Amino acid sequence: MDNIKLKTKIDFFSMAGVLVVAGIIVMVNILANYAVIRIDLTKNNIYSLSPASKRLLRKLDDRVLIKAYFTKNITPPYSTYRDYLKDLLAEYKTYSRGMVNYTFVPDTDEDNFLQEARSYGIPSLRFQEIRRDKFEVKEGVMGLAVLFEDNSEVIPVVRGVDSLEYDLTSRILKLTRDSRKTLGLITGFDALDITERNQEINENLRQQYDVVKFTMEEDEEIPENIDALILIGPQETISQEALFAIDQSVMKGRPLFAAVNGFKADLERFNATELRTGLEELLKSYGAGLKPGMVIDANAQNIAIRQQQGMFSIQNIVPYFFVPLVKDISQDSPVIKDLEAISTPFVKAIDFDADKNKDIIFNPLARSSNQSWVRTIYNISPYSRLSPGAQEELKSEVLIATLEGSFKSHFAEKEIPEKFANAEVLKESVKNRILVSGSGYMFNDSYPIMPSNMVFLLNAIDWVLQDEALIGIRSKDIKFRPIGEVANWKRVVFKNVNLLLMPLLLILYGLFR
Repeated sequence: MDNIKLKTKIDFFSMAGVLVVAGIIVMVNILANYAVIRIDLTKNNIYSLSPASKRLLRKLDDRVLIKAYFTKNITPPYSTYRDYLKDLLAEYKTYSRGMVNYTFVPDTDEDNFLQEARSYGIPSLRFQEIRRDKFEVKEGVMGLAVLFEDNSEVIPVVRGVDSLEYDLTSRILKLTRDSRKTLGLITGFDALDITERNQEINENLRQQYDVVKFTMEEDEEIPENIDALILIGPQETISQEALFAIDQSVMKGRPLFAAVNGFKADLERFNATELRTGLEELLKSYGAGLKPGMVIDANAQNIAIRQQQGMFSIQNIVPYFFVPLVKDISQDSPVIKDLEAISTPFVKAIDFDADKNKDIIFNPLARSSNQSWVRTIYNISPYSRLSPGAQEELKSEVLIATLEGSFKSHFAEKEIPEKFANAEVLKESVKNRILVSGSGYMFNDSYPIMPSNMVFLLNAIDWVLQDEALIGIRSKDIKFRPIGEVANWKRVVFKNVNLLLMPLLLILYGLFR
C-alpha cells in the first residue's frame, strides 16, 4: 500500500512538473510574439536595429504596413535574405509598439503574385538553379513595398542584408515626416557635382531632400528656399560677388559644408600646383584657416603601381604618402564616430586660432597620424622616397572639423562688391554651424578614396541640415580591418615557423616510428 501511495505521489509531482514546464513554454511563446530577444555579439551590433531606427519607430503615431514580395523557394544565397528580413521586420514591429506591421505576401497564385508586385514597381528577376544535373531558370521577386496613409515607397530588389535597415528606415522616415529640407549645391567654379559624379549619392540625397543646383556664376543668386549650402572642391577663382552671397547666407543662419582643394593634382604627370580660389580666405574669417603646404603621412592609403624590372613589369602595392589614411577619428561626433578610417587625398591642415575665436566651438573630426608632416611640394609621384626634413615637425594635424557659434562676416571690414552696394550687410551671424574639410578630392572617386568617404559625405550633409535621424545607420556596416604593423623580427619568426614547423614535425614523427 505504501508503495502504491509513493508511486501515486511521484506520478502526481511528475505530471505537475510536466504541466509547469509546458506552461512556461506556452508563456515564452506568447511573450515572443510581443518581444524580440536577440544577442548580437558583433562590434557595433550590425545585426540589430540601430538607436536611430529605434528612435524613429518609437515616435510613429500612425500605422505603417510593409508588404514583402519574396518568392518562397528562391535559390541560395537569396533564401537567407528572406530569413534575415523576417527577423528584421519582427524588430521593427516590436520597437514601434505595433505601429509597424508586415506581411509576406503568399506566392501560391504565381501570376497574381507577380502582377501585384509589379503594380508597386517591384520587377521580376530570373534566377539560375542547378539541381540533379539539371539547369533551370526560374522567375521570382524579392522586394518590399512600404505603405503609409495613401503613399508608398518601394525597395525594388533586396540586394543584400548590409544596407537593408538603412533602406527601410529611410523610406519610413520619408513617408512619415511632415516636410522635406532643401540642400543647395554650388556647382560653379569647377566645383564637384556629387549628384552627377555618384549615382548612389544622388539617389540617397533625393530620397530624403530636395536638391537645388546652381553655379553662382553670371550673377546667379542663392535661392531663398535653401536650408544649407554645400561647396566641394572648387578649382577656379570664386568671384567676390559669389563670396559675398555665401558669406551673407552664413550670416543669415544657413549652415555651410565646404571642402577645399588646396592643390590642383594631376595623377597622369604626378604633379601638384598650389590653388587659391578665395574660399580659403572666407573660411579663415570664420576661424578655419588652412596651413600652407600639403599634409604628408607615412600612415597612408595603399595604391597599386607598376615597376619595370628588366624584361618584366611587376605590380607592387605601396603606401601613397600624399593620401593620408585617417584613423584618428572623433568619438564625440555622430557624423564620423562609427567610421574606422577614411582617406584624404592631397589635403591641407586646418589651423584654428582659439584666441581670436573664443566664441566658436571648434571640434576636430579627423586627424592625421603622428607620423605626418606638412610640406610645400609639387612632385606627387608614388615613387618618391619621402621623409621629414630638419625643419619639418612630425605631428598630428586636423584635417576635418566642425565649427559652431556666431561667426564674423568676411566682409565686416572689407569693401563689399558694387552689385550689393545698396544691400543691408550683416556683420555677425546668428548661431550657426559649418563643416570644413581640407580636401575636396576625398569625395571624388577618380582619386584613391575609401567607401567610407561617401558614408561620411552623407552624414556630413545630414549634420549641416540638422537632420541626424539616419546618421549611424549608414556607417555601422562600413568597417576597416587592416593587419596591424608587425615588427621585422616577428615576420622572420612567423615566416620560418610556417615554412619549417610542419616538415620538422613529420621528420620527428618518422624518427619516432
